[in-house]
Amino acid sequence: MKEVDFVSDGEEPAPPRKLLGPGFRQVAREDTGRLFIRRYRFQQPGLGPLRLRRLREAKLDFRSNGVLLDGVGPS
Repeated sequence: MKEVDFVSDGEEPAPPRKLLGPGFRQVAREDTGRLFIRRYRFQQPGLGPLRLRRLREAKLDFRSNGVLLDGVGPS
């Protein structure tokens, strides 16, 4: 994965580093009114490894915390 975006209902603290692992760095944060977006990019060549179950532990202040993957799969 090259990029991970966390969308929260209001401004929540940044996700703990253990959720993303090494190599990801926050590159943007945006307030869109009610929603708050934090964007992280993998800073090394290739794709960064992610553990989806771990990502679901992010505090986003929604009743359900799902993970949406876009553009994942063989080219």
